[in-house]
Amino acid sequence: MKLVIEAVGLRSGGAKVLVANLISALTEFTNCELVAVLPDLPETASISRKNLKILTFGKPTGLIGRHRFLNATIPDLCSSEKADALLCLGNFGPLKPPCPLVIMLQNAYVLYREAMAEREQTLRSRAVLAYARWFYRHLPAQAHIVVQTEVMSKRLVSRYAVAPERVHVIPTLQFMPATDSKPFVTDSDTSPPVFKFLCLAAYCHHKNPRVILEALKILHRYTHKKALCLITISAETCSQSRRFLDRIQEEGLSHLMPNLGPVPWADLARVYKSADALILPTLLEARTFTYEEAMHFGLPILTSDRDFARECCGRAAMYFDPLSPSSVARAMAKIMDESNLRDELVREGRLLLKQ
Repeated sequence: MKLVIEAVGLRSGGAKVLVANLISALTEFTNCELVAVLPDLPETASISRKNLKILTFGKPTGLIGRHRFLNATIPDLCSSEKADALLCLGNFGPLKPPCPLVIMLQNAYVLYREAMAEREQTLRSRAVLAYARWFYRHLPAQAHIVVQTEVMSKRLVSRYAVAPERVHVIPTLQFMPATDSKPFVTDSDTSPPVFKFLCLAAYCHHKNPRVILEALKILHRYTHKKALCLITISAETCSQSRRFLDRIQEEGLSHLMPNLGPVPWADLARVYKSADALILPTLLEARTFTYEEAMHFGLPILTSDRDFARECCGRAAMYFDPLSPSSVARAMAKIMDESNLRDELVREGRLLLKQ
């Protein structure tokens, strides 16, 4: 069997790890010949297997370039390689695939309507989302879809009337780092010691870190204890991330939201061990490893009262309304003041991980 894998758009950290792990696993099937279409990144050169052929491409220019790549270049490649199947890992596939097609859907915006998250999107992002919603309403007859959670599967079936037998739930597993690292931030770094929340997320519209800042401003209404929230945002991500970090500086609130910047996987343990609890006010998710990582490191979890969060966390989290700073602040105060609640959430998290 010959399988073509299209992954040109997967260029960031987590996506690159997914591609590398998947290709490594597939090459173990010696009766399967792989043709991997990958981004022209340094890491690509290190992937080498007997039954693997790698073709590298630069990022297609603009939306029209991406459309042509998927609907002309990839079908032509499949035909020339005499492919038996095509796997597309970037949410889309050709409208007229020349062979059976599997698409991995990771863009949660396709399945959710969140006005707050969509409000800050760029014109390009809105155009991509509009095309995505059109594409899934006109899904090619021979296409099957892979998602990572049951919530995503149910939403895809109900929203786009996709036959359930064409949707496959295949969760990606996360390799947990060791827990014996020293923390980045210790009690001696804050005077007096304060309760440290951690929001481990890049700046994206749907990650919603703004509500944490507003909650921290009013936290004194619900508890006399002091708190801060460690964030991991790069100013280089987008103009919105720069504006958010500038706002924190301009309002003189850096002591409430210290920014550690982007965290390499090797430093993940040190960051988790710097915190007393994880807080994630995200508005929508396809899949995030952050919940399981927090459970692994014994952190209680506060997160959005949303279907994706409840599927992942169950009883191992305390839930709040991510659009309400007062709801977030009350949840933060409750976690800070009730050690028994923290212990219970940690126990539930460890039980969930074992399952």
